[in-house]
Amino acid sequence: MELPGGNSLHWRVNRSVTETVVFIISLLVGLLISLSESWSKAVTFYVLPVGILYIRLLFLVGIPLACLGLFRGVRRLTDAWRPGQVPRLAVTLFVLLTAGGGVLGLWLGYLTKPGLGLPFFPPEPGEVFRMVQLLLPEVLFLCFLGGLAIGRMDERGAAAGNTLESFAELLGTMGEMLLRLAPAGVAALLIPLAALSGRQILAPLAKIILLGGLVALAYGALVYGLLLRRCGKDCLRHFRSFFLPVMLRAVTGCSSRRSARESAHNLERMGVDPERAETLVELGSLVNGPGTAFYLGLALMVAIQFSGLVLIPGYYVVLAVLIVVAVWAGSGIPSGGLFLLLCLSQLLGLPAESVGLLVVAERFLDAVRTLLNVTGTGVTAYLADKLGWK
Repeated sequence: MELPGGNSLHWRVNRSVTETVVFIISLLVGLLISLSESWSKAVTFYVLPVGILYIRLLFLVGIPLACLGLFRGVRRLTDAWRPGQVPRLAVTLFVLLTAGGGVLGLWLGYLTKPGLGLPFFPPEPGEVFRMVQLLLPEVLFLCFLGGLAIGRMDERGAAAGNTLESFAELLGTMGEMLLRLAPAGVAALLIPLAALSGRQILAPLAKIILLGGLVALAYGALVYGLLLRRCGKDCLRHFRSFFLPVMLRAVTGCSSRRSARESAHNLERMGVDPERAETLVELGSLVNGPGTAFYLGLALMVAIQFSGLVLIPGYYVVLAVLIVVAVWAGSGIPSGGLFLLLCLSQLLGLPAESVGLLVVAERFLDAVRTLLNVTGTGVTAYLADKLGWK
């Protein structure tokens, strides 16, 4: 398929297509089973434990991966920061886009309340998860200090950092292997949930996937469109014609990290200075995450409502700050948004099973957040070059 700018897009059946098909089939099967009370009880007894096991496996890999991600994020941020080469306005825009995405996600979750109304009550967490909840804040703080400390050390610090980087790569590979089992995990979760809830499950899924996706895309179109119009009436068309292939591949591949090199290449084709394009894309992959922040805000509200917790207004400010920090910690982690959600849910003391509905909708939410992240980085780099930001 030919795209503007001389690019081509090759369609193939990948994991996104597979998980989408499994999602639709599982939902239909669950709704059919809900018509029989005996079959619903049988599916809940035999199939649901498999789905809960998959969630707990994600937790056991995702929490240490998120902790090491914070360490890696701090270290990579200090390495990527190049005084004189990184415009301050670009960094400010990165932070504002990320914070705006997080606040929008929290607001949408609070307004629509997609986590309420499901007749599925999670069991008490085990001792392992209680210990994790108790120690996780201290561990995260130590990881942050570790990333700063290694940046101030000599070659010994570099050696220690490389060892931890290798361990993080190992956990990342394990996480990717678990995500390859997502079709089975989604089926084991969605069929029992649909069987128990019947058509009642359609409303929360629609709020999370359809409404959440539309609001996120509207946020991106409005904010990025207004920003591009600042540099001239033709900038929007120029950017879209060259960057559209990157955006489409980001959606189908669901990976901000894999899109970074292609983003820099297409920015160079648009006339952006190669060194500046590479620097800004690298920095954007570390601190720019409006899509991930929006996802975390919406997902945390779903998990909190699902668990029956009530937050005082001041807690929402704390959540917004945690989301921005978590986005920085998740840079470079495959499907980082999901693993960051698992870590934050434990940090807030939520049971592991409260994220079950979000694991089911992960593929659709991942596509939206990746699109917002990649496009935000590209728009900021483009503006920094065209407007001469220093």
